[in-house]
Amino acid sequence: MPRGGFRPGAGRKPVGASAKGQPISIRLPDDLLAELERQAAQTGASRSVMVERLVRQALAIGS
Repeated sequence: MPRGGFRPGAGRKPVGASAKGQPISIRLPDDLLAELERQAAQTGASRSVMVERLVRQALAIGS
């Protein structure tokens, strides 16, 4: 039985760049990262989702 190779319709479907957003890299102190992970786990969200929420809140407050 052959395996691998191209098959029409196989594989993950592409997602537009706007749906994913732009990747960024940040550095956080260990204590801040631990708190971010704790709150993410508590709410069932990923770190990425938590950071997005916090940035949106900060930007809304600053407006």
